[in-house]
Amino acid sequence: MIATLADSYLTTREEFELTSGYQPIDSLFYVKSGCFSYKTENGGEHTVNSGDFIIFNKSTKMERTVLSKIEMLYIKFYPIKGALYTTAITTPIKAEGRIREDLEIIEQLSSNRSYQSLKLRNHYFNDLIITLLTKFDKNVQPTTLPIHTAIDNAIEYIENNLKQKITVSSVANAIGVSVSSLESKFVSITGKSVYDYVIGARLRLSLQLLSTTALTVTAISEKCGYDNVFYFCNAFKKMIGCTPTQYRQRNLELSGHN
Repeated sequence: MIATLADSYLTTREEFELTSGYQPIDSLFYVKSGCFSYKTENGGEHTVNSGDFIIFNKSTKMERTVLSKIEMLYIKFYPIKGALYTTAITTPIKAEGRIREDLEIIEQLSSNRSYQSLKLRNHYFNDLIITLLTKFDKNVQPTTLPIHTAIDNAIEYIENNLKQKITVSSVANAIGVSVSSLESKFVSITGKSVYDYVIGARLRLSLQLLSTTALTVTAISEKCGYDNVFYFCNAFKKMIGCTPTQYRQRNLELSGHN
């Protein structure tokens, strides 16, 4: 695990409360609409536009100004001591691919203030950070990332078999390691148990299918490995705070397709 997510929520700003100084905690800003400019002592001056994100650590002094009213996802987190990650990113990055998916899932989960939601948000945030390291930190060699080959294989197996019943034993057998070895290494590297990772992966897939396909809720529940559509709907509502149908309708309304 690279970091611990402290909190995340959507916020709207016409101006920042703190326009000059330091963040009280390491933070990620993902701009949904509008834009703002900022400058740091060593990083120059930049503009963060809609679809961009930026990470500041609490030791980065900055000045910032809202250029047009912004709506953003605000993520506060603690980097783990000694982890392979420098939290000062001084230029904006366009949120694309898996990083964008992680941010959008964190956004959806942020309205649910339960402990289960916080655990899932932490899961997706760490996935984001690992993806960020792999793609954008050119000073880091992939072989030095805290991802063991066996765990890579375990994650690949899980992602490719979500429709099937997945147990710790089935994953261990598929990648050729013992159950005890898989469990200990999986938690130490991902910060999640195999069971929790499977739940998170199924949630990611269900959100994607609800947002991008016209498949029925029953068909989606089957593709995500749920034997019972009612159990899927109850689990979905517990994690997201609304039913799958309500989630799909909300996304249609936001995209203007209703």
